[in-house]
Amino acid sequence: MRDPDGTAYVLHVVGWLEGEGVEELLRVVDDARPGLVLDLSELRMADALGIEALESLAVRGVSLTQVPPLIALMLDSGSE
Repeated sequence: MRDPDGTAYVLHVVGWLEGEGVEELLRVVDDARPGLVLDLSELRMADALGIEALESLAVRGVSLTQVPPLIALMLDSGSE
């Protein structure tokens, strides 16, 4: 879906990001148009592969928004 100002596509990630969910997320992102935004407001947990995927997507220019504190901490820990 488009965000309210119509400039980006927003993908809402919900629940746990692990295993096959990581593979599916990467497939969806690869098929998405430029300007994709991942809304992580309802992401509860991610395993190591999920965190690695989010880090690689951020490096590729995918915006991560509404990142929960625990996920932010895990992303910060992975970049050190």
